[in-house]
Parts: sequence; C-alpha cells; structure tokens
Amino acid sequence: MTDTFAYPVVWGIWDFAAGRGVGLIDFLVVSYYIFLMGPEIIYVPSAFKHGVTEADIFHAYKTLIYDFPLEVHVDKWVFIGFNCAGNPIEVFYNPIGENTIKVFHAMDCQNKTIDQIKR
Repeated sequence: MTDTFAYPVVWGIWDFAAGRGVGLIDFLVVSYYIFLMGPEIIYVPSAFKHGVTEADIFHAYKTLIYDFPLEVHVDKWVFIGFNCAGNPIEVFYNPIGENTIKVFHAMDCQNKTIDQIKR
C-alpha cells in the first residue's frame, strides 16, 4: 500500500470528521476497523459481466483512490481501486445502510474516467 491513495481519502474524511467534533483517536480507531473489516458487500450477478471477480472488487475497495456519486443518478456511486493484479477498475454500487454496499457493475477503468479524474 502506498501513501498516494491514502492521503486524499483519509485526510478528506478527517477534515469532515474534525469539523463535527470527532477526536483524532476515535477517528483513527474507526478508520482502522473499517479498513480491516470493510463494508458488507452484496454482489449482483451483473457485477461480474466483464470478468471482474469478487476478490478483485474487494481488493479494489481496500485500495480505492476515488469514491464519488454519479451526477445523473440518485444513490448510485462509483469507486476506483486496484484489482488483485494491480490494474485500476471501476466499481459501481448503491449504498445500503451504514456499512453495506450493493455492487451492480465492475469493469476495467476506462481512459475517459481516468481523464476526468486528472482534471
């Protein structure tokens, strides 16, 4: 794991949490727990349409570099992380509750998505 993906995600969340009176120790303990445990991931069969495996999706979650809502849709999000081979993949999901996501699509990261992130 490298610091390049961790800083934007962790410090962005810390800025959000600190503004709400969350202490640093509490924040680190919860972040570590979430990192180890991860969310409960529900997989819809369409998630595997492009040959991405359950292990790839879980690994991408553990190494995510971006996580953002889709502008056109309500309650649809996408995160980008690295599969087990180290290649970037896009994972589309619906958040369900506090610590559960339902993955409905996953595929190799497209060049247009990478270009949008660079902007």
